[in-house]
Amino acid sequence: MLQTYSRDVAGIDNAKAIVSITCHTLAALFQVPVVVILVLDGKVVSVEKVGNIALQEAEIEAAQSSLATGLVVSAGVYPALTSRFDFWPVKTTAGGPRAAIGLAFDPDERPAAPSTSVDIVGRFLALALDRQHFRHARP
Repeated sequence: MLQTYSRDVAGIDNAKAIVSITCHTLAALFQVPVVVILVLDGKVVSVEKVGNIALQEAEIEAAQSSLATGLVVSAGVYPALTSRFDFWPVKTTAGGPRAAIGLAFDPDERPAAPSTSVDIVGRFLALALDRQHFRHARP
């Protein structure tokens, strides 16, 4: 599944499509609701989600905390006490949008080590967003 994702995302030149395929891949991989939040200059510019769960302000704050610290922010743990999503920051290069990947695990069915797969997807997402940003930023 990750191999197919990497091949598919490499051929896309549209940030919305890149984020959409990322959400769908993670949702299929983990069978949970997924959200990818794009932030540019400190402001949320895009929210793409898969699954039947409404995003709350607590989740936006948890995503922004993850991006600010560069660390995974776990649901139900300070500073994300009321968030239902775990968030992973996606490190892109300066100038383009940054992203936070959120997965809403059932606390009783949480996988042992989701970070390995989420980090792989996050790195491909960062490469695709950077490529798209630099392609459109060129004079």
